[in-house]
Amino acid sequence: MKNKVHSSRSRKKISVIIPTFNAEKFIGKLLKNLIKNQTLKPDEIIVVDSSSQDKTVKITKRYGCRTIVIPKEKFNHGGTRTLAGKEAKGEILVYFTQDAYPYNEYALENLVKIFEKDEKIACAYGRQIPYENTNFYGKFFRYFNYPENSFIRTYEDRHKFGRKTVFFSNSFSAYRKDLLEEIGWFKENLISYEDIYIAARFLTKGYKIAYVAEAMVYHSHSLRIWQDFKRHFKLGRFFREEDWILKKFGKKPKDEGWRLIKEFIKFASKEGKIFTLPMFLTIMYLRKIAWIMGYYYEIRRKIFIY
Repeated sequence: MKNKVHSSRSRKKISVIIPTFNAEKFIGKLLKNLIKNQTLKPDEIIVVDSSSQDKTVKITKRYGCRTIVIPKEKFNHGGTRTLAGKEAKGEILVYFTQDAYPYNEYALENLVKIFEKDEKIACAYGRQIPYENTNFYGKFFRYFNYPENSFIRTYEDRHKFGRKTVFFSNSFSAYRKDLLEEIGWFKENLISYEDIYIAARFLTKGYKIAYVAEAMVYHSHSLRIWQDFKRHFKLGRFFREEDWILKKFGKKPKDEGWRLIKEFIKFASKEGKIFTLPMFLTIMYLRKIAWIMGYYYEIRRKIFIY
């Protein structure tokens, strides 16, 4: 892949924001890359740390980051990102999670330059490449959810993609700060999925969201059944609490499940692991159960209490 280095003559200021907690294993390596290796250097790096018990804060200060320490119990996915975003001086805010790492020296540049194409693009997220030590299922879902081709979504795409239209990830993302301010920032105290929430908000306001496959980071987690179940339980609760998203965007496309299974069969066959299909189907079944349980959690709880 050829990457052209663009002039930074009149570029907008870039603020990188990283929420952390006990991140000493990752943070030094990430900061060193952002400061020394990227073709597009951030104008500032803000770290919001949830009172880590390790050397995270010492490391971030050593790299000259503006470090904001908050009580651990005060962390929430939306509010903490809003806190840092309001403090940032940049016109473009780039969010990383602490365990993401740039795939190459063009990661930041390739993500941010998408804003030059269309002033209606409010936010963008990059491609996530699985770490080598990620297990088989974890690798598959990264490749499936973060394909090789870039795209731009608008509100009209809901007719084709349903709620998949609002898929977004803050593990490696960028926002126009003025537009975040315009729509009121991230919502505080969400159970999680502040990235999906903000993407839906932008789309319903007539803005666009972009997936930039050329902007890549390493980021993945090995799929563990119980952790995956809890994550989809939370996802169900999120869509119940923010049911306006389903009302406006609808459900997933009807063929999404079959497409997922077909892609897994291709992936498993290529890797010589077609024997993993029964476990994959079990994972998909458990995900559906978890989502339904999460979605109806509050209703069931109220009935039980009554």
